[in-house]
Amino acid sequence: MSYSSLLLAVFALSWSSTCGAWQPARTANSSPRLAVPDSGWIITGDPVAVRILDVAPRDTVTLIARRWVLLSRWSGDGWTTDTVAVQSRARWVGRATGSIAIDRDAPIDGTWRESSPWGVLWSMRRDSQPDAASRTRSRSRIALTLLRGSRVVDTATLRLRSSAVPLDTTVVLRDGVAGAFVRPSGARRVPTVIALHGSEGGDTVTNKAMATMFAARGYATLALSYYNNQAPGALPGVPVAFDSLPIGLLDRARDWLGARPEADTSRTALWGASKGGEFVMVAAARRRWPRAVVGCVPSDVMWAGYGRAPAPGEVLTSWSDGDRRLPAIPYDRYEEVFQDKGITPRTVHDRSRAGAPDAARAARIPIEQTRAPLLLLGGDRDDVWASGPMVASIDSTMRASGNRVDVETARYADAGHAICSRGIDPVPDYGADDDPVAIATARAAADAWRRTVAFLARTLGPRAR
Repeated sequence: MSYSSLLLAVFALSWSSTCGAWQPARTANSSPRLAVPDSGWIITGDPVAVRILDVAPRDTVTLIARRWVLLSRWSGDGWTTDTVAVQSRARWVGRATGSIAIDRDAPIDGTWRESSPWGVLWSMRRDSQPDAASRTRSRSRIALTLLRGSRVVDTATLRLRSSAVPLDTTVVLRDGVAGAFVRPSGARRVPTVIALHGSEGGDTVTNKAMATMFAARGYATLALSYYNNQAPGALPGVPVAFDSLPIGLLDRARDWLGARPEADTSRTALWGASKGGEFVMVAAARRRWPRAVVGCVPSDVMWAGYGRAPAPGEVLTSWSDGDRRLPAIPYDRYEEVFQDKGITPRTVHDRSRAGAPDAARAARIPIEQTRAPLLLLGGDRDDVWASGPMVASIDSTMRASGNRVDVETARYADAGHAICSRGIDPVPDYGADDDPVAIATARAAADAWRRTVAFLARTLGPRAR
């Protein structure tokens, strides 16, 4: 079987909503039962296509899903990481068909209550009493328990995999290009994605994880390090100050990819999160080669740089293009974020923009110049910067300009900043179990990933040929 045929077959299986092999014969006295894929595994970020079979009309069944996850928290003295148990649960009432699809049929109540292909994962909360079967602490294992009333009638196990096909990974540090290049093994001339981290900077572990998100979908992906915050694992030679970073780095990255047999750089998408979202918006306005651009919690303006002391009267800029330093909005007392005054980064961004209207006009990203279709994802409860309103601003600018490229937006009213993942992270990743913003952010991350996968497939074309 060719690589193309194998890839298409695997993706067809992972995204399939029904599978005849899952349908055991019904009998009049059957108890409700779980039907999972024959392989027992699912690809991270794919719909969790589990069925509940032999459910009598008006009968009530409850599904409980349990797994272990790593949770990292900032304690004041540094980051602490712990392995904790989480669980989701949902309840359905049987219908005449006798079958319930948990990725399509909305529960009547539970930790999620809408039709959601990933609800069983993103809606998980802390599990104070994990069952004995889940004590292996395997983060890839999802233990399923089905109840009819209060009685357990079936159990099953799913396992998460990062990819359906083998992936090859190369750490890149050459010709001014640094990062991680991940692609499906044996791929030839597949569409490419250049993925850009946020202001936290890029390190080896983050780069590989970010590139794997897209490589698992069949794309040759370079997760590019363009700023080094000097964290462990950061690559040498990457700028340690956010000071007039060159947009031309993306041209060099594309040239590097162009020499790789796996990559078809005529079909290159840019994906950026947070500060990386600002980067891809600037690039979309100033470069003609991107085939598609995804801005996840992006900015509609360019913000000041940081990382070195400015000269008297100087405003550090984030970006440069050739010999030109691009304009920026100067920050108004950003240091207050670190002074335990209850000041959030969004407060600083909002007041900096409002207090310097001339600079804000000069620093506007002329996104109407782009030729690339755009996917824009933002949260109105973003406490880093106003990504929801800035997504709306970019969309409004595009509409007013008459630019006819496709623009898709998703503005999540109750979600925060951290929506740029594969949509399986549980609610505690974003805050307290009962925090409405944490719940909305987990839900939005799942929807944002669904939109991202569909957008790239639509704009870049076949993943293999």
